[in-house]
Amino acid sequence: METWFDGQTLMPLRVRTDGADTSVDGPDEPGSTAEDNRNIVAAGGDPTFPTPRFLASLPTEPKALRARLDEVTYGGLTVRPGREWQPVVQLWALLSRAEPRLSPELRVALYQVIAGLPGLVASEVTVDGRRCWAVGLKSMNGDLTAILFDQRSGRAAGHRRQRSVSGTPAPGGAPPTVSQTLWTFAVVPDTNRTE
Repeated sequence: METWFDGQTLMPLRVRTDGADTSVDGPDEPGSTAEDNRNIVAAGGDPTFPTPRFLASLPTEPKALRARLDEVTYGGLTVRPGREWQPVVQLWALLSRAEPRLSPELRVALYQVIAGLPGLVASEVTVDGRRCWAVGLKSMNGDLTAILFDQRSGRAAGHRRQRSVSGTPAPGGAPPTVSQTLWTFAVVPDTNRTE
């Protein structure tokens, strides 16, 4: 899947799946609507729509940054049991759209927030020939939700989910289901381009 975003609002301008254009006016997250997305952007953004205004409002001290992200995402509530992976998803949502636009200070603070997550696990993985570190959290049932970090640059490069069946390998001894995505960023002046 390929998504082209507006540089200021982070609203999708073009979405292509398997080389074909699809609607850009759909929900960005399950349960949301295109109107919800526009309202978030109009209010200044959030981790899913990290507008320049939102990024500029984030503190660069890790504890304050984590508190601010939790406030924006969960209304100040703590993560519920069984959803331990939520902070990783919150952070990968932000990084997947804002990584190239982060100030060095904010990038360091975000990485320190990730490093400070309780129960953090890491493993080396290869995705499309690219060596990465998968850094994330396991849920109570053994599923892994991780951010991929490029081993060469050290920068966030994608995300990975590894699902198990009740914390055990899949039936028949097959490996757990793994989905992973690498992010590629480019500045494109015209969304009508096909390349």
